[in-house]
Amino acid sequence: GAPTAQDLEACLRETPDQYRRPAVVTFEHLFLSTALRGARVAADGDVFLADLRAGQSPGELGGDPFVRGSRFKDHDRTALTRVFGPIFAAAILEAPVGEWVGPLQSVHGLHLVRVEARREARAADLEEVRGRLERDCGTRRQAEAFRAEMDALREEYVIRRLDP
Repeated sequence: GAPTAQDLEACLRETPDQYRRPAVVTFEHLFLSTALRGARVAADGDVFLADLRAGQSPGELGGDPFVRGSRFKDHDRTALTRVFGPIFAAAILEAPVGEWVGPLQSVHGLHLVRVEARREARAADLEEVRGRLERDCGTRRQAEAFRAEMDALREEYVIRRLDP
């Protein structure tokens, strides 16, 4: 049968690192395209950052269009790296919450970012990983049952080697 809640909890306790939840960030950004702005992209970034810190909204400033939008919710390092590249991912995971910072370099250009929320890496709770646990624990239980069956069979038989 299917593993019980107790089986799943035991499975989670035995291998917690396998089910850790990574750190995630929710942020908005104003994008400045290196392709569109060329040599002036860094100077534009400094001007826009000052304006954002002075209270202007990203919409008022009108950065460059970014195909994936201006807000990203609960992105972990893997997702960030896929969209923006590893340098940006590392930088934004360390960025302070609630203030405009940058420009941060990505594979697309420069970004001024404001992290709205960050959740640090943590142990998973049962509901978040129930599907994976059911698969993993089911497999593990089958392997244990098979080993127990083999051990029981070995008990019943005497194995003699017939050397020539």
